[in-house]
Amino acid sequence: MLTLLTLLVACFDQLDVVKDASLLDSLDDTSERAEVERQTNAFLASVMQSILPIVAKSNLCMITGLLGLLLDRSNIAAVARTKVSGVWCLNKIPR
Repeated sequence: MLTLLTLLVACFDQLDVVKDASLLDSLDDTSERAEVERQTNAFLASVMQSILPIVAKSNLCMITGLLGLLLDRSNIAAVARTKVSGVWCLNKIPR
């Protein structure tokens, strides 16, 4: 599972839910926007929900490495504007 997590982080900005995230900012209710929203919600419900427990149990060294990989390999400005990254960050804030 750690290999999958590493690949997901390394290729994060290549995912359709990240590349097409700008369509969700549109106020027009098009079929393309609805499809991107459906894909994003499916990604959040399936992939993110299975990955978050792994991240929560990881040590700080692993989290630091994943963050470094994300910063090195991704367009952070584009990633930060996505719904996916917002959910990820909100789930990682200590309660």
